[in-house]
Amino acid sequence: VAITDGKYQDALSGYEKQTKNKNITISPYQVSGVTGARIDGEINKDEDGSLVVFPVRDKVLYVWTQDKTYINDFNDIVLKNLSFIP
Repeated sequence: VAITDGKYQDALSGYEKQTKNKNITISPYQVSGVTGARIDGEINKDEDGSLVVFPVRDKVLYVWTQDKTYINDFNDIVLKNLSFIP
């Protein structure tokens, strides 16, 4: 989990370029009434996992798993219980 300064669209732009190489897929994902993006695949070099990115005021919220081995736990525990106040 990380919260960083910056713009949501800037955070997504690097991942959007990777969709052309078919390394990842991006789909909408909603939590607490905020629509963000879910990114599945090679989220970083040598890291095949899943990442969700949300705009939170003037920041960007990242929640991820770096290994596809943990995707079920990520989906069933982390994302299922994720909430925040936008």
